[in-house]
Amino acid sequence: MAVEKNIYIKSLHRPFNTRLITCKWVCQFAEKYNGINFKNHFFIFIIDLLYKNYQKEDGNIFGLPAKETVNALYDYISNHEDIDKDLERFNDPSKKNLTDIDKKLFSNLKAVSYYITLSKNLNLLGSKHILTIYGLEFVKLKSSPKHFMNLTPKEQIYFFTKILENDFIPFLFSIHFYRLKKKYQPTDTERQEGDNRYLKLLDAFLEIREFNYKQSSWENYIKVRESWIEDLELLSNGYYGLKPSYMRIINDNPQHQAIYEEISTTMLKFENDLFKTLDKYRNFKLDFYHAYMKIKKKMIFNNIGYVNLYDIKQELNISFSELESMLNRLANDDNNRKYLFFNNIIAAVDHRKRFKVKTTPVLNIRITKALK
Repeated sequence: MAVEKNIYIKSLHRPFNTRLITCKWVCQFAEKYNGINFKNHFFIFIIDLLYKNYQKEDGNIFGLPAKETVNALYDYISNHEDIDKDLERFNDPSKKNLTDIDKKLFSNLKAVSYYITLSKNLNLLGSKHILTIYGLEFVKLKSSPKHFMNLTPKEQIYFFTKILENDFIPFLFSIHFYRLKKKYQPTDTERQEGDNRYLKLLDAFLEIREFNYKQSSWENYIKVRESWIEDLELLSNGYYGLKPSYMRIINDNPQHQAIYEEISTTMLKFENDLFKTLDKYRNFKLDFYHAYMKIKKKMIFNNIGYVNLYDIKQELNISFSELESMLNRLANDDNNRKYLFFNNIIAAVDHRKRFKVKTTPVLNIRITKALK
């Protein structure tokens, strides 16, 4: 089967689309449903299912409505004889903010609609809420006896194949990106930089402007896909790569295999350009602060706190340009810049070239807190 670059899931919602098991619930409900108000009746089905299962849980479950919300909605539904008519009120958006329970009803009716939409995007459910041949195959797979949120190995494989059919290139990019984040454990600032550059890279590969252009919403895309990767348990221990069972599915299709290798090469360069640079920067911060403290302790007037950058450069044994580049990175680092103070004050004539930090010539630095 040919892989077209314009085939990808264009709308995802966090948190409503983070858990793939919701598609199984859609298929289970659709298999037996023969009414005319699918969404509202599916909403009632979901609240009943979650209420019964939440009785066995101590707290909330990631990606699902909160236990307290489910309990409130279950009580509301149970105490309304004509719940169908009552739920119809929420076809009018002006009704959504009248009371606290109205807010809960509106937001969770919206949530189950995203479950339905995702099932359609994976070609499990047809336009009239009738199961496709793939949905019929999927619903026959036995569910996990361990926990109602768990996916069995067969369900995981089935989901993987459907995601590849409908979101092949972006999902494989997501797998590689997730692996790199697990490997390098970026800080929040580093992760944001990585997300931005990753979305631009994905756009360039697909030859579109979709992902980075709509960056605020596509950050949800990253988070949703990461949750799917975890639900499917795609990666081997240590996050080295896809498990053999998943790699076999890709390798069974020569075109899939070729694109996978192309994406792997692209992401290897991405790793070298971004994550290995981040790793180098982390090591620099540790070494830089250590050198600063070492020199400061030897100073006669160490209470002043300013250390000559050339002394640090000599201690680190790095070039002028490398130190200047790292100083500018530190000065733009939200986690550290408030602890850095520079000056160009000298006690004697010093004709050495000044380091430029944000266009300002500097010679000395004071650090008020350990760098992180």
